Order: sequence, then structure tokens, then C-alpha cells
Amino acid sequence: EEKGWPVGYVDWCGSSKGILRALQVAVEPEMLRGKVGSSLMQIMRQFAVARDLSLIRLTSRVDLQANKFWPTLGFSPTAIFKRKTQRNLPLIEWSLPLLTADATSGVSLV
Repeated sequence: EEKGWPVGYVDWCGSSKGILRALQVAVEPEMLRGKVGSSLMQIMRQFAVARDLSLIRLTSRVDLQANKFWPTLGFSPTAIFKRKTQRNLPLIEWSLPLLTADATSGVSLV
């Protein structure tokens, strides 16, 4: 909330394979450049780390402004999915690894 008004939410689920998948992310368009989106992602990241999940994934349509936001948080595009829908718009899959391979000690938090 911002000044008592709802401005965004994120719906996610964790898997036994160590992946947190954001099913839906919604932020009021005028709040996209503010702290709301970053705050929602930080809460999701904290949830994932606390539960030993190693990757956050989400998908978004190729025509959304949010696609400019994900790279600023460390997400990388990892796949494009073509869909047979009325709009015929592909989805971009975005991934944020929470662990990284370390040559000396094996694995570390990002």
C-alpha cells in the first residue's frame, strides 16, 4: 500500500526443485519506477532464501513495460515461449539465480 491505497501484489509458489515461481506480479503503472516493484521483489527474494530455494522465475508478455524492470533487479531472459492465443504474443521467461557456482568452495549465495 501507498498512502492507504493498494499499489501492487505478487503471487508466488515454491517448488521441491528449489524454484520460486512468480505466478502473477501486478504493480500500478505509475508506481513502476518507484520502490513498490523493488520492495515486492525483495520480499519474494527473502522468502526464497529463507526456504533454501535457489532460483526465482517469472514470465511476462513481450509487450509489457515490466520487461525493462526485470534486468535492473538481476533477472536475465532465459526462454521465449510462443503461445497460440488470440493476441499471439510470446512470453519471456526471466530467471534470477540466488546461488552461484564458486570454483573454490562449490556454491555461494548471490
